[in-house]
Formats: sequence, C-alpha cells, structure tokens
Amino acid sequence: MLADSSLVFVYGSLKRGFPLHQHLAGANFIDDAKTASMYFLVNCGEYPGLRHATNQQPGVSIVGEIFQVDAKTLVLLDEVEGVCAGLYRREAVQLRGTHEHKHVWAWFYLSDGFDQQIVGDAWV
Repeated sequence: MLADSSLVFVYGSLKRGFPLHQHLAGANFIDDAKTASMYFLVNCGEYPGLRHATNQQPGVSIVGEIFQVDAKTLVLLDEVEGVCAGLYRREAVQLRGTHEHKHVWAWFYLSDGFDQQIVGDAWV
C-alpha cells in the first residue's frame, strides 16, 4: 500500500453499481469483505447507516467492499458522507478473515434515534 493511501470499507451507496460509487473513481478495488459481528445497518432512506452493536441491538457481520484510496479521495468521501455536517463519523472498522488485522476506515451513522428500520447484513 502506498504511504499516502488508506483502506476504506464501503457498505452502501458507495459500493460498485450503486449511485455514489463515482466518488471512488480511480480508487483500487481490493476485495469483498465482511466486518466482525459488532455492527448493524439501519435504513436511512436512500442509503444505509452503519452503527455499533448495543445491548438493545446485537451486531451482525456487515457485507461490503474494500478500496484503496489516496488522501484526496479520503477527504472527498468525508464530504460525501457529511462528516462536517455531523451525519457520519469516519473511524476504524473491524473486519473478519484475511483483512482482520488491517487498519480500515468506515463511516458510522451518528443519528441519536434508533427509529430506523434494521436492514440486516447487506445493503442491496
């Protein structure tokens, strides 16, 4: 991996074939991947939100894709995900399998409410 690049895990509208994937133009697709069973997805309408498991909502292994991105693309993805607006926060995600020891970023949904519908392990 290049020194100025990062790995990102995408699980919704940034995946290949989905509406926001164009923001990953030029990124290197690394692999399909699954998270550890520490998270869940909620339906936010046009896109999903990744959340940490809680006592009320147990975690599942989320299906997604890993890309290698440069620093410019990482900043762009923060903008696309609404990090400055407080919609999402970028933080490390724990993956399973061959990628479990790698530092990989994902965007976590910051809604205070749990009124969104749980959508299972994949956004399709």
